[in-house]
Amino acid sequence: MNPQASQPRHQIKRAMISGFLGAAVLWTASCSTISPAADPDYQDRLPDTCSHHLEDALKNFAGELYDQRRFDSEEDASEDVGNQSLGLMNCSVSFTSEDFDSTEVPIGRHAGFDYNIVTEEQGTGDPEEEATDRYLRTLDRAPNSATLLPIPGLGDEAHYWHQEEVPTGAHVSFRQHNLTVKVTVWGNDRNSTGEEVPMPQQEAEEAARHLAEAVFDNL
Repeated sequence: MNPQASQPRHQIKRAMISGFLGAAVLWTASCSTISPAADPDYQDRLPDTCSHHLEDALKNFAGELYDQRRFDSEEDASEDVGNQSLGLMNCSVSFTSEDFDSTEVPIGRHAGFDYNIVTEEQGTGDPEEEATDRYLRTLDRAPNSATLLPIPGLGDEAHYWHQEEVPTGAHVSFRQHNLTVKVTVWGNDRNSTGEEVPMPQQEAEEAARHLAEAVFDNL
């Protein structure tokens, strides 16, 4: 990570709000009679699945654990993991090792996905404005010890960070118009002395970014 690229939390929020409000003024002046749903970037519903459409990215993420033990909350859920009327969906996928003896190997890789969509039908105001507000609240919930770094080219806006506090791991949050998505990655390895240790931070951050990119590419 590049420390020079980080920004204080309040500066991120102020800059994002200012930019959004400026764009909103221009939009209102030129297109005040056009419904937000007419925008080609408008998302009218949650994805049909939470993680099943990400199988190639999950296989790359899990590596040698992919064909061992797996828990998929979407597969095992007794009901749908998403609620279209509320605009919420979340799930997690875990891969764990069946090898209890080898050292210097991964023993667990876990990924969580949270989707939050704002539509006109929900009646909460302008969908993109409300989604931007929810995105900012997600960033504000990151602990003060975390350094939030921007990710250019991922949706309309995106940030990632790593935190030791629960939920521990690497986090990526992005917004695409009226949809916000958060991806969390954590895992464990067995070191040379047989002790269980967290997966390397850089590996977790790269995995979270790749999974978030896969989500975006499949919207």
